[in-house]
Amino acid sequence: MLKSSTCQFACMAAKVLIPRIMSRKHANSVVKTAAIRQREKGAHRTWIIAMTANAISGDREQCLAAGMDDYVSKPVRIADLADALDRARSQIATQMEENAIDPEALSELEALPGESGENLLTSLIQLFMSEAPQTMAEIHAALDASDARAVAMAAHQLKGCCGQFGAHRLQSLCAQLEKIGRTGSLQSIGDLLAWTERELQRVISSLEPKLSLSL
Repeated sequence: MLKSSTCQFACMAAKVLIPRIMSRKHANSVVKTAAIRQREKGAHRTWIIAMTANAISGDREQCLAAGMDDYVSKPVRIADLADALDRARSQIATQMEENAIDPEALSELEALPGESGENLLTSLIQLFMSEAPQTMAEIHAALDASDARAVAMAAHQLKGCCGQFGAHRLQSLCAQLEKIGRTGSLQSIGDLLAWTERELQRVISSLEPKLSLSL
């Protein structure tokens, strides 16, 4: 069952009737899958398992083409479902292990001289770790005040700051926050803000060892 954007899932199962025999009612899973993928756009990716009866050749390919990640035919066998969940667990773990920052971006910054003999990378990390949490607090304050413009401005600022470290996932999340802020409607921002905060913590945790080594 697919849920709305008020909840975040690592994995979900979607009941599907293949398009050539599906009614408008049963097309919901395909439509909702497309909506989920549109909303995620490179951020957190929910692993979606299609579950369909009337399985014939080509069904799996149609479900995957619709944006789903795996396929189990009905009636569901426990062994097949367990295998699908194992594949989901493996892929989700891989996503979580991806670097929060780009090592090459850090190497390039390390090679650049700072002012008055200071280490440029150290200065940038210290500045980021000081200002980024404050910027996140500004986003929260703007959200509490229903100030969409302020949300967009703060998200834009954080997007620029994290980009210098190659924090691509955080940058993508900030871009989505900024886009929502510019629409003027903040109703769907809750989950996205939570993902952004978690990713910011990942970035900070990845930068801390670099800061310790350079001091």
